[in-house]
Amino acid sequence: MLVTGDAIGATLDRGPRLTFSNTSAVAATATPAPVCCAAPPAPGNVAPPPPPGGLTLVVAGTTDVQSLIDAQPFEVLTLFVFDIAAQKYKGYVVGAPAFVQTLTSLRADDPVAIRRK
Repeated sequence: MLVTGDAIGATLDRGPRLTFSNTSAVAATATPAPVCCAAPPAPGNVAPPPPPGGLTLVVAGTTDVQSLIDAQPFEVLTLFVFDIAAQKYKGYVVGAPAFVQTLTSLRADDPVAIRRK
């Protein structure tokens, strides 16, 4: 136990462990909680809202195009996924007829660019 007047030394070991000690040979080891610089990841397939007309990227998290659109907290204009095999983008335009849509399904791990209306 540290009391008034004790000298305290601190050393940072090579791991995430910080060791404190005082002159009475009592040592306490504290493992600090992880510190994160960014907000926690959005759950599932919800993208961070871009500015109006802007793009945001998200992992689909679903195989259904409409459920990805419905999960967004903003109005979606278009979705784009890069098809590696064909070396081109596939797109889905909200409200356009079916013959316009080249993106008809997703893989849950697809990175998707979403344009906000």
